[in-house]
Amino acid sequence: MCMFPHQAVNNVVNSYSTIVAISRYAADWVWKRWDRHSEILYPPCDDMGPPPSAKEKIILHVGRFIADSIEDERHHKGQGLLLETFNRMTDLHEQGWQLHFTGSLSPDGKSRTFADTLMRVAEGLPVFFHFNSASEELRQLYRRAAIYWHATGYGFDADRYPSKQEHFGISTVEAMSAGAVPVVYATGGQKEIVTDEVDGYWWTDIDRLVNQTRRLANDATLRSELGHHAVLSSKRFSRETFVANIDRLIELSGSLRISAGSALK
Repeated sequence: MCMFPHQAVNNVVNSYSTIVAISRYAADWVWKRWDRHSEILYPPCDDMGPPPSAKEKIILHVGRFIADSIEDERHHKGQGLLLETFNRMTDLHEQGWQLHFTGSLSPDGKSRTFADTLMRVAEGLPVFFHFNSASEELRQLYRRAAIYWHATGYGFDADRYPSKQEHFGISTVEAMSAGAVPVVYATGGQKEIVTDEVDGYWWTDIDRLVNQTRRLANDATLRSELGHHAVLSSKRFSRETFVANIDRLIELSGSLRISAGSALK
């Protein structure tokens, strides 16, 4: 099971009969870096619904808080960029919209400093932080939120820094399952989850992120329609679907071993 092929292929990788990638995006890079075909098996995602009858004026972002570094292959979640973007959207502040950040906070000093800097910048703004939220608190945030923001990969060339892009995006699926409309950076696995203008929006630059968010914020009917389609789309990544696909892969793997054994005889 490959989250992303960070390193060059070696004999250990070649000893496996089957490689399973968590997205088409990851599978493409398995082929480019390892010269191996891989089966695609999307991760199981928790259903955070059902959506409430009325959403609140909340934009939510879920992602771990880590200090960014060009040398670090972990993909940064872009909280600073999103905070800066929301800071300039004063019209939304006046309408009562809030931005909520939640996620695990890495224990290292640099990540702690990063989180402290975000909180200082957010002083006086309708911005709230939820560090290391318990599962029920997280679920309630998903259910309350009307819009979901995702920015992983922005600022990094996708060909030069493929590991910096979102490899799949479980939090996006979770938000969709609760009826939050996703507005996501159009790269990596996000394009496999969200269908632009059907169950959410893609953005490629900050102006588009701002414009699509304003469009949703100012049109409750549009939010409701896209949110409904988001819930339906999220079902593709349910635990039941995952289990069925695991069974299919095991059955396929067994058939391949039987065929190979017969050929040897």
